[in-house]
Amino acid sequence: MENENIERVYVGGLFHAVKEEELRDKFKSFGKVNEVHIVHKKDSEGEVYKTFAYLNLQTNAQTLKKCFGIFGRSKWNGSEMKVQLAKEDFMARLKKEWENPIPEVKKSRKKRMAEPIKTYDEILEKSSKMRKGVPGTLIEGERNWVISKYGRPLPIVYIPKSVNKKLIKIDPSKFCHNLRKLND
Repeated sequence: MENENIERVYVGGLFHAVKEEELRDKFKSFGKVNEVHIVHKKDSEGEVYKTFAYLNLQTNAQTLKKCFGIFGRSKWNGSEMKVQLAKEDFMARLKKEWENPIPEVKKSRKKRMAEPIKTYDEILEKSSKMRKGVPGTLIEGERNWVISKYGRPLPIVYIPKSVNKKLIKIDPSKFCHNLRKLND
């Protein structure tokens, strides 16, 4: 057969007394059955309530599709089988990841383009051209400047916390006549 791959197939809805040899015989007409893993799910009293299996089937895509068409929703010993392509085995995937680790990619912070620093006089001139500003209003065109209680521009300050490297935003227009101690 051309283009043969080993495909992992899920076979659900099996009867509880199913044997590995029976599954091999059932699926051997669609390709070579390399491995069979039967799983019996049990309830809290230890009784089997669900049985399914995983097969490693060496076949091509066309034959596999034919297998799904024939065995999907067919009855076998009183149980309706469900046959479909299975996910990769967790332990096999884990082993593959250990052999070929993915290199860690460092996240780089985007550096903003540095804007020319404006003097306080330039900001004061810009704020005076604005209409009567309410305290706490951002100055148009400026990112970190607000109007104070008395109409003067005040800078918004960002102070880094030493513990977790987060920034604390301090808006001076919100703290008129207050003394506040910043804790780390």
